[in-house]
Amino acid sequence: MTEHEKESIKTLEKASRLYLLVSQEGWADLLDIMERQVTEAEFRLINLPAGIETQILRDTQAYAKVTRSFFEQVQLRVMSLIDAGQAEATITSNETPQYTNF
Repeated sequence: MTEHEKESIKTLEKASRLYLLVSQEGWADLLDIMERQVTEAEFRLINLPAGIETQILRDTQAYAKVTRSFFEQVQLRVMSLIDAGQAEATITSNETPQYTNF
């Protein structure tokens, strides 16, 4: 088996597990929890009192940006890996197991 085939199988297996994860009701719950963190971080930023120390403002803004970015990137990466796995599902080889849960 070539290195490319091995990597393709790893991608397919990871995508298969992630597909099962996003298909569960708990996925929506996890996204809800993550989004609440984003909302809370943005709420703290918006509600800083006027005249707040510059460093506190920068730190609060950075935290809000990081939580938003993490929330968006997790969703993007998971869906991208699922898409990549679906593309890899076309691998055919005698040594390659066939996956049909996509």
